[in-house]
Amino acid sequence: MRNDDINHPKHYAGCPASIECIDITRHLNFQLGNAVKYIWRAGKKGGLEKEIEDLKKAEWYLGDQCDAPGPDGNEGIARIIFSLIPRRAFDSPLRHSLIEDVLYGRFDEACESLEAWIAKAEKGGRKCESLTCPSRARAVSKRKRKRKRGRYREREWARLGARVGVGEGEIDRA
Repeated sequence: MRNDDINHPKHYAGCPASIECIDITRHLNFQLGNAVKYIWRAGKKGGLEKEIEDLKKAEWYLGDQCDAPGPDGNEGIARIIFSLIPRRAFDSPLRHSLIEDVLYGRFDEACESLEAWIAKAEKGGRKCESLTCPSRARAVSKRKRKRKRGRYREREWARLGARVGVGEGEIDRA
């Protein structure tokens, strides 16, 4: 892909899948499109001050979307295009997760992640990949709880079967 400052700025490109930020944001409403744009380019244009400014702008647009939702865009198309970009194509998993949270309407999670990124950047650490994504951490703990709940149910079924004198596998769990 050709790089020029007008048609293909490098801070909006850089994805091996040849998908630029505009390919996704053109299908979103104004607030969500700007939030994705600022997340996409944070840390790629200017220095640390510009990165913090971009992150705060993204957070502002997400807050504005929550306070006064803009007209619906075509988020479905934006999600499909975004799904074509492999997670490893992004310079950090956090950037990918943030954009994903915005596209799927998880604004609270996106704001939490943005606040963590801003705090880290303001302390002088530029590596957003060193941050954990709260929504991903919640998903992992949710899977663990489900697994634990499943093992608990299995034990309860075994106890119930033993109590009523029914062999294992003979209880209809429907």
